[in-house]
This record gives sequence, C-alpha cells and structure tokens, in this order.
Amino acid sequence: MGKIIVLSSGGVDSVALGYALARDKPDTEILPIYMRTKLSPSYWIREEGSNHRIFDMINGGDSPRYPNMHEPTGIQHPEVRISRARTDRRNQIMLSHMTRRIHEGEFGDDVLGFAMGVVPSDSDDMTDWVHGWTTHFGQGDHSPEFLQDFLHEQDPDLRLWTFGDYGANMQMRNHRVELFVDAISEEALWETTSCQTWWKRGDGRCHSCLDRHVAIMVALGHDETPYMYPPVSSRWYPQYVVSMKYIDGFINALRNNKDSRYWSGLSVDRELYNWMERRLNGQSTEPIH
Repeated sequence: MGKIIVLSSGGVDSVALGYALARDKPDTEILPIYMRTKLSPSYWIREEGSNHRIFDMINGGDSPRYPNMHEPTGIQHPEVRISRARTDRRNQIMLSHMTRRIHEGEFGDDVLGFAMGVVPSDSDDMTDWVHGWTTHFGQGDHSPEFLQDFLHEQDPDLRLWTFGDYGANMQMRNHRVELFVDAISEEALWETTSCQTWWKRGDGRCHSCLDRHVAIMVALGHDETPYMYPPVSSRWYPQYVVSMKYIDGFINALRNNKDSRYWSGLSVDRELYNWMERRLNGQSTEPIH
C-alpha cells in the first residue's frame, strides 16, 4: 500500500481533493499534512482546527468512512515560514521541504507523491480583477503542470495529484464545492475555512470569503458558513459578483434562496440588484459600471 501526502490548508479545495483521493484509492494511504506557512499563528490555529474537525466528523467513532485516511498532522519549520515576499513560491517551498523529509525516510519508502489543491491552467474563476487582486490560478506556482515539472526535478519518482486529475470542469470553484460534498458531506463543508482576515471561520467580507460564498451559492443554492458578517455587506461585493464567470448561476441561487439575509444590505446596492434582474430576464448583457 503506497502513500499520498496531501498538503492541506483546511479550506474547501485541498480538503476536497484529499478525501476524493481517499474515496477513489481505497488501497492507498492518505496522509493530510498542514503547515505553518505564514507568520501569523492565527492561520495555523485555523487550519489545524478545520482539518481535525472534518477528520473527526468523517472518521470518528467505530466505523470510519475512509480507513485509509490518516489523522491530520501539522508541521512547523523555519524553511516553510513564508512571508509576503515569498508567496509567489509558496507551493515550491512546501514541495521542496516535504521531498527532503521523504528522502530522509520520515514517511517510509513507499510514498507515491503529493496532492495539492491547485487547478488546471487557464482556470481563473474571475473574468477580471477584484479589489486589486489579480487572478493567477493555473499559472506559475499555482499551475499543476509547472509544479509537476518542479517536483520531477526534486525526485522523478514522485507524482503530483491535483484537480486536473478530476477533469477540466474543476477549473470552476463551484464544481470543486460539488466534489467536496460528494466526497465528504455538505455538513463538513461548513467546517472548512477560506478567510484571509479572521482566524476562526470567516469575516465574510474578504476576497476569499466572497469567492467561497459565490461558489457555494452556485453549487448548493445556500451557504451556511458561520461568517461574522453577511458577504453582501462587503464593499467589494458588487464588483466581485459581476466579475464571476458563473454570474447567472449565482443570480438564480440568490433569487431562489428563501433566506432574506443575503439581500438584507442591498438597499445601498440597488443598481446591482436591478442589473442582476435585467440580466437574468435576458433584458441586458452589458457589464455593470
């Protein structure tokens, strides 16, 4: 029985990929590992909590759903402390560090490779930019192809599993949400975290929370993530949602959602609401200004 090491952040993508591999490869041991890659201890606490909560939900008790999934473990090491100046090499730094530990025999001699929640090339969820953040998914340090070549240079016998192994549709985050629910459960989805500003679960207003919220709404039609504030209250909400490639699915999800809290702050965004209504009814396809 070989081993696949899943570099897990505790968010939707990496956790979904890890459990999907556990489901699809029952004869392979899955080792989820989360790293303290940022200087702030709050991220470490957040990612540790998310990984363990989900593992306990799925494999706790006398009848584990995925016996081949190991208890998540954490790693702290100066080599993987990543400052803002090094974020463009974050995945390479983690792969280099873990490859060295494999060569030192820490995980035995039957490691097949790694799994990372990166998506296929040209897979930007957004068509433009959001609050100054340019989309780089599928490029450079976020590219499955680039990272596989990088890993091959470290050790040609190690393989990298990514969302590319689950089809081109994984380029859109709503499909990755669907994979998460299919491989684990909808209940476990609310235990993940994507926030960049709040160490517990989510502030609700940062770009990562907005990305998460839109994707979940499109995939499921409702979002039970315990945000501190409704995502609609974010100052970036209007320009964010209209830049998504799956805006029409999002509009449908909001209109069909009976929970009025998602529209509670739209008195200040009435132009956005009216634009959504016109677009959904086929009356306008022009971008909002």
